[in-house]
Amino acid sequence: MTVVNPKSISGINSITTGSGSDNLLTIHTSDASNTERFRIDSTGTTKIVTGIVTTLNVTGTATANAFVGDGSALTGIANTDVVFTDKLSVGDAPELISVGVGSDFQINHNGGTGNTNIIQQTGSVYFYTGSDLNLLLKDGAEVALYHANTKQCETSANGLSFPSGKGIDFSATANSSASGATMSNELLDDYEEGSWTPQIRKYVSGSFGTAAGMADNGTVQRSTYTKIGNVVTLFLHWDGFQVSDANYAALGGLPFDTANSGGGGGNVGFTDAFTNNPNNGLLVGSGGDLMYFYVNSNAWNGWSTSSNRALYLQATYLTS
Repeated sequence: MTVVNPKSISGINSITTGSGSDNLLTIHTSDASNTERFRIDSTGTTKIVTGIVTTLNVTGTATANAFVGDGSALTGIANTDVVFTDKLSVGDAPELISVGVGSDFQINHNGGTGNTNIIQQTGSVYFYTGSDLNLLLKDGAEVALYHANTKQCETSANGLSFPSGKGIDFSATANSSASGATMSNELLDDYEEGSWTPQIRKYVSGSFGTAAGMADNGTVQRSTYTKIGNVVTLFLHWDGFQVSDANYAALGGLPFDTANSGGGGGNVGFTDAFTNNPNNGLLVGSGGDLMYFYVNSNAWNGWSTSSNRALYLQATYLTS
């Protein structure tokens, strides 16, 4: 059946393609090109070739092979979830997925550079596996790594920082194989550099107290320390001090108290502050902040009373 330029067709219950046709039912507009606008093929697939669809009602199941536009005119969708069983593809232009008002969150692939950009316009980005937070990207601040919801480290203005009790874990390395050696810790959890203020302590009535009666009018040229884990190494260069009492004396003011049953030792590189300028050893006592001078295992009591003396020393000890 061929109908030419009808204004309307009514009373038709069915339309069947003619014998010998290509089994296509098409509708064309009467423009100069006789443009095809609607088609139904032999499989029952319906195709809207071009034009504007103001309302499209679907009963049953509909499969979309392509979608063009922002979807702002879609209405009557009861289920707000959209499920993609395979993948979500975005075309070459603009290669961008935006989520939220004002494109708060964007995923963009730059075809020119091959880079993929994830952009959060405001707020922070949290990465979870299940209920466990693994990675936190803070807005304009640090990037933090988590293990089982516990922060392990984060970036800072100076580099990488660790919360108290956290650090670099060397448990993957081999432990000591020496007989009798027992590994107790493989976590490097502290590093610090700084200066300390040495103090001359006088031995009075069985103990070392404040440097009463002892003048130290010289200049400390250098008094620094480095702490790695629980090991403290300190250095001292003290010029121009004098000791007005030749009794037993020690140096106090260590940057960290020594560990109980710990302490340490060191050496005097040079001094002319003691009688006869001997080569002295150092004992860093346990459980306190005192360092003692020793000669042949005896506490030294020969401080010079002269001025303008020099002292160079280095010591290492354990702290808690």
